[in-house]
Amino acid sequence: MVEGDLVLVVDDAPEMHELVKRYLSTDGFRVALAHDAPEAMARLEEEQPELVLIDLGLPGTSGDELFAALQKRSPGLPCAFLTGDTSLDRAVTMMRAGALDYITKPIEVASFRVRMQALRERLSLRREVEGLRALWEPQVSGPELVLGAERAMLDVVRRLILTARTDAPVLLTGESGTGKEVCARLLHRASRRAEKPFVAVNAAAVPLQLWESQFFGHLKGAFTDARADAPGLVDAAAGGTLFLDEVGEVPLEVQPKLLRFLQDKSYLPVGSTRERRADVRIVGATNRDLREAASRGAFREDLFYRLSVVPVRVPPLRERRGDVPLLAQTFLTRYAKQYGVEVEAFTPSALARLTQHDWPGNVRELENLVQQVVAVATRPIVGVADLPFASGESELPAHDGIEPLVASRKQAIDAFERAYVGRVLELCDGNITRAAQRSHVPRKTFTRMLKRHGITAVRDGVAKKRGRPRRS
Repeated sequence: MVEGDLVLVVDDAPEMHELVKRYLSTDGFRVALAHDAPEAMARLEEEQPELVLIDLGLPGTSGDELFAALQKRSPGLPCAFLTGDTSLDRAVTMMRAGALDYITKPIEVASFRVRMQALRERLSLRREVEGLRALWEPQVSGPELVLGAERAMLDVVRRLILTARTDAPVLLTGESGTGKEVCARLLHRASRRAEKPFVAVNAAAVPLQLWESQFFGHLKGAFTDARADAPGLVDAAAGGTLFLDEVGEVPLEVQPKLLRFLQDKSYLPVGSTRERRADVRIVGATNRDLREAASRGAFREDLFYRLSVVPVRVPPLRERRGDVPLLAQTFLTRYAKQYGVEVEAFTPSALARLTQHDWPGNVRELENLVQQVVAVATRPIVGVADLPFASGESELPAHDGIEPLVASRKQAIDAFERAYVGRVLELCDGNITRAAQRSHVPRKTFTRMLKRHGITAVRDGVAKKRGRPRRS
């Protein structure tokens, strides 16, 4: 939700209408009101609210029945509850059914505004993720567009999608294996060129003597083995995108011609005297510092600036560890299907171990490891002992000589909760109040969760486990 979004409030008490409307309007929301379920359904025929606040104690059709009807009518419509039930049993039931939050009556203004702001941020992020994911999830030729949902990658995706509206050259930088080609494919997919070719070439793999011919094509007789006219990469990518991986390896001798093509889309095939043009977008990628290379004369400075009209740094996996479980499960599902192997998931401990790893080879290394694990899998659940770098480790004591396939339900829940509260506290710079608000739980509850898992908040804002050195 953003400022000006509509909230539908369904409550039979006129004083609640006035109170909630005043608070919401103060924070920039538009408000629609309904006194019961039939009126709420009628309002939905006229309005498209971003959030529905439902009183659980509605007369006639109850709040939980209205919620069920809303979910049937508009699956995924964000809803939260107002309740005077101090036991909160029904509210908890609705939360489990998919409601986003519950707010207790009588409403306390400061708490209410904080909860609504948290809902606004949560829905805004969800809408952002869904909008971005809609572009990268469709199947395309080559790698599937799986990038991640950590803030660092969402920032990259947002920049790519904004740039996709133009034809500006893009230079993707970052370590090897971070997913630069996947980013280039996303850029292509989001652009007006989506239905045209996406052509990828590794500049370092093209021999110097063949570079110009492969890039621009040649005419029959242009050189000894030129027995017929041959189109080049720019012809193959006509109307679409040409992705130059390791663009820093383009030979200096060829760079002036690449520069000219970037400037005016014109080129000469080898052996031709007639200039041609091609409507192609160039996207480069490199793990080198091209600015530094240009300062040494190892790369043309003017070409560097032409290539990097829009520079985009793709972060290494160690800077977005929260994406490791998503990527690992995606690769596991992909290769289990490809190899015809019945492997379904990782245990919580295995995911935790994968997340702790530094991944010097980045996403490519993670994909390779998961591919290896699937290829030799003998059971449907992958545990710590199944990971190649976890030799000798095990998650649980052996039972009757056989290691359990999965942790108990309680262990799984504890592992998730421990990882979750630690991560939220870290994202909130160690501020317990903010972390509790972000988690939508009372501060006392969040504090008890931290205590239960031995996690403390230190002054520099980093969450740490008790008894372990503080991370710098």
